[in-house]
Amino acid sequence: MASKRKHIWIYAAVVGALIIGAIAVGRFRKVHAGCKELPVDTYDLQFDTDSQLTISRIVNSQTGLEVSGNGLQSHVRNELRDDLFKISNSHRWGMVSGRAKASVTGCSEPYLVSITDYKVPQVDALMSAAEWWDLPAIRKILATGVNVNARDSSGHTALMYAASDPQKEILNHPEYASKLPSRPDIGALKYLIDSGANPNDVDDLGLTTLMLADSSTAPLLLSSGANLDARDNHQRTALMYAAQKTSVELLRLFLAHGADVNAKDSQGESALMYAVRASWQSGVDLLLRAGADRNLRNNLGDSAVTIARKSAQTDPNMREILDQLQRR
Repeated sequence: MASKRKHIWIYAAVVGALIIGAIAVGRFRKVHAGCKELPVDTYDLQFDTDSQLTISRIVNSQTGLEVSGNGLQSHVRNELRDDLFKISNSHRWGMVSGRAKASVTGCSEPYLVSITDYKVPQVDALMSAAEWWDLPAIRKILATGVNVNARDSSGHTALMYAASDPQKEILNHPEYASKLPSRPDIGALKYLIDSGANPNDVDDLGLTTLMLADSSTAPLLLSSGANLDARDNHQRTALMYAAQKTSVELLRLFLAHGADVNAKDSQGESALMYAVRASWQSGVDLLLRAGADRNLRNNLGDSAVTIARKSAQTDPNMREILDQLQRR
């Protein structure tokens, strides 16, 4: 019954939000009904953030001319500043300078004001330096006032970018070799953590740094308080990601730290099922020895055994995995 009430409340909230949005759009269209055309002015903004956000320069994108102090109505300027301030807060930029694009639509009040794009070079530079374990660059960038937990447009933090060894990445993508510093330093990861980087931040998909980690970084993340039981937006755990990556080192590490071997994701899939689907014999063996339940069923009613059986006819490796599962 409680679940039913919860769904009713969610449904009511969604419907309410749609109604309010429709009323707002309807009012906007009514006010501007007399316009032959609905003009849209676009602007390029320069801004700085500190305890507050200030817009230092506004340029009309169509004319290329700078807009003077009286060139935009004060409430439009305030709305642009407020919108940028909200973006800055949600992305936790810290003390930075950046650029943004904005649009102002309408032939009279109320104008529809929106930020359509933004770019913060200091944050971009921090993410790039973290990705390539460029410790000197990270130190220099953080010293400018950028928040160590700043987020990019996908919700990624510098620690997330630093979660895997860039030298391993080069093996898979040699075209990126020119970006690698002369001496990539795993100390970059420790420096970020010591500077206050949160190992339990999540990106827009709910992924944590530990889910993105490899065997060289995961031990430090765990010792720094990374939550092994965290779930992403699809209820997947770090152990499931380790099985998906077919990493023996990660699997052993997470199991040794007490990962829930029989946890299920939103589709009812366990780490063992991930290992079976990857046709990964070593992973299946490790998980079974750690107590993985071969008879757990997913939302479709399949178990690890039935998943293996369905593929065994065409995949010789899967036949051996099926034997593994049936021997237990």
